[in-house]
Amino acid sequence: MSEDLRIQLGRVLTKGYALFKGKTNGTVFGVERTAEELDRQRGTTFKTDAKISIITPLYNTPAGFLREMIESVIAQTYGNWELVLVDFSDAAGSEVKTIAEEYMAECDRIIFRSGCENKGIAENTNTCISMASGDFIGILDHDDVLHPSALYEVMKAIDDGADFVYSDEIKFEEDVDRPFLPAFKPDFGREELKVRNYICHFNVYKKSLLDEAGGGYDPDFDGSQDHEIVLRLTEKAKKIVHIPEILYFWRIHAASVAGNIGAKPYALEAGVRAVKAAYEREGYPGVRFDDSYKAPNYDPLPVDPQAAEVKVITLDDGVPGVEELLKETSEEYLLLISRDLKITTEDYLGRMLVYAMQRGVAAVDAMITDGRGRIISAGLYVREDGSFGARGMGRKADFPGYESDFTHARNVSASSGICTMISRSDFGKPGSRMVWTPHVSATGNKDKIMKAVRGRIMVIDGIGDRDPYYNPNILKFRLEKDNVI
Repeated sequence: MSEDLRIQLGRVLTKGYALFKGKTNGTVFGVERTAEELDRQRGTTFKTDAKISIITPLYNTPAGFLREMIESVIAQTYGNWELVLVDFSDAAGSEVKTIAEEYMAECDRIIFRSGCENKGIAENTNTCISMASGDFIGILDHDDVLHPSALYEVMKAIDDGADFVYSDEIKFEEDVDRPFLPAFKPDFGREELKVRNYICHFNVYKKSLLDEAGGGYDPDFDGSQDHEIVLRLTEKAKKIVHIPEILYFWRIHAASVAGNIGAKPYALEAGVRAVKAAYEREGYPGVRFDDSYKAPNYDPLPVDPQAAEVKVITLDDGVPGVEELLKETSEEYLLLISRDLKITTEDYLGRMLVYAMQRGVAAVDAMITDGRGRIISAGLYVREDGSFGARGMGRKADFPGYESDFTHARNVSASSGICTMISRSDFGKPGSRMVWTPHVSATGNKDKIMKAVRGRIMVIDGIGDRDPYYNPNILKFRLEKDNVI
């Protein structure tokens, strides 16, 4: 072993103690671990002891990126893993083989193959998976980095019965010690996933799910192959767990999607086809997309709103609650609208029915603004003490929100009840979902609206001890203002 390599491998054992002190404007994003904590993790025994195969296709990977990626796997505090590396480089990536073989010679958990034909990212990933012997598969891009606790935290979820696990992530450029732009994600939301692939990195899934979901990565969706397979896998998974911690570091550089979606424009088109295919598997044929919205936040139109019966109910002090209204009416869909609100969207019924008509959706909520072009509510959230907050309050109406959340439909745990469409078939049913959409907007006086909301808020059943669709780290690290209703 060369002295340089000996030093590099030696540093791996202590790297977790020093690295990942990510700060942006003095804000710490919760990625640090003490030496004592990492040692405790290394000594943990899990009941399942599942083997996790980390899958990494290589293509002309810069030497520094490759070493950082490999060392981040070697540094894992959970030890039952293998790293499957397959080199698809051309002549420009001649050093990839040399570096990979150096590490393979010193670590028997690294599996490496070279000289393979580059058939595109999907087929390349499938080649790696075919070499994997683990019970679970985790995808690690060749230029990214895992947190040393990543597999440990994943194993905690697997031990609790999860067959699909994903975590939060953060971006970095040259120095992984200085990450920025954390992506604090919601728990699994079926409707939001069909608008954007917010799951992304790091995701680990049971290998047997691939067969249940119809096979591996599909080359017809290269560019959005991760979104396409996540859609299929989550349709079959029995227990999906989100870990609200940063366990993955996504490198930004000129050729990466992290840096600029325009670096791979074909990814947008492939993503649209992946979502369309997902709706068709659910029994919604002929899905189209309203291209009046900005890419990549397309709004799918899987249903025909013209076929729906809707009763519009104007709310005032004498109007009863939803349960009573459902008894008094016969229409499948009720649109509850406060007398103090004016809907400003032309095709508001159709745009709300797009989601209300989907199976399992109990309520659809809208964007609410004031007369000065400021947001009153871009969707509600449940605070830790059980009270409620309104996202985006006081921001300009065109403010995109954290992670552009105000630009696309997403799952929520609470609805305002004052500009809300109700689905009779799903309201009150266990497991039913709520959706907020920015594509319907209403305006009114803030004070009157807040008073009305307090008396009409609706919450999904089984919310537990935290809002599953609002990551607690967003408020913890002051990435949004906490607007108490």
